[in-house]
Amino acid sequence: MLWAFSFWKAVRFKINQPLVMKYIKEQRQLILERYLSGDKLKGRVYHAAGVPISKLNSNPMWFALEKTHSDKGWFTNIIDNGSDEAYQYGGKVVGKVGDLDNDDVIEVLNSVGVNPYDWSTSMVMNPNAKEVLQNKGTKALMKAGYAGIIYYDYDPRDFQADLQAIIVFNPLKSIKGWKLTKQYPE
Repeated sequence: MLWAFSFWKAVRFKINQPLVMKYIKEQRQLILERYLSGDKLKGRVYHAAGVPISKLNSNPMWFALEKTHSDKGWFTNIIDNGSDEAYQYGGKVVGKVGDLDNDDVIEVLNSVGVNPYDWSTSMVMNPNAKEVLQNKGTKALMKAGYAGIIYYDYDPRDFQADLQAIIVFNPLKSIKGWKLTKQYPE
């Protein structure tokens, strides 16, 4: 968690905090450039499930941005938690994608009185599809044309750390090339 270390280091050593926060935002933006080209997601996304998913529906879904996050995280956790089977799927997000540090996303959420980080927290609390879609922030983001938002979630490989993940609001519309990439047992 680069941002946490940097922030607390700034506090401890009384370094110019606005300058440090600017640095942290720049570093986060560099990380995001691995995933985004403008408002389009560059690579595939991955979803792990304890049951087969033969076809997508319009309920929101959470995805890993990197296969290794799913392989060594959510997929492995399903097995480690005693499931007899686990499935990992991949697909490509089509449509507009934003991230919580993007000024446009912040503006959309703020315009309806929603703090971006409160919205993010509500997304990691495992809400059901109805709760996600009824969320005032989600409604505003969808109205603004976002197919999905990159946010910070817990790292399934180390619950004390965070990683970037994406929630896709309507996978049926916004995920193409959906296919099984891995399953347990093989």
